[in-house]
Amino acid sequence: MLSSEDKIIINDLFDEYPEEGCGLLINKRGKIVWKKCKNVADDRLHTFQISPDEYVKARLSGDIYAVVHSHPDSSCEASESDKKASDHLGIPYIIYSLPDAEKYKPENYKQDKKDLLSENPGAGDG
Repeated sequence: MLSSEDKIIINDLFDEYPEEGCGLLINKRGKIVWKKCKNVADDRLHTFQISPDEYVKARLSGDIYAVVHSHPDSSCEASESDKKASDHLGIPYIIYSLPDAEKYKPENYKQDKKDLLSENPGAGDG
């Protein structure tokens, strides 16, 4: 069963469907904050790229806790490129399959759900 926090993230990712949606979970003074980001990849149907400006702004506002993105019309399992990028960055990747809304997260990933907040206006509406 998905948490209310997962539903907020999925709602934002669905805004980009059938393209891959993306965002960041940022640790701001002990609170985990969801920040939806724009996918600036050339092939947004099959990959994602968070703009360097958005990533730097997020990084300056707190520690990047996780990179989140969607896999439209496919499994939530991490691809080889997802695993390599996550390992390279040292940041967990959380992946949601759409429209099934299944969630992939690394086994060692931990999140205190009560601390998840959203920076996105209207997040969770609709």
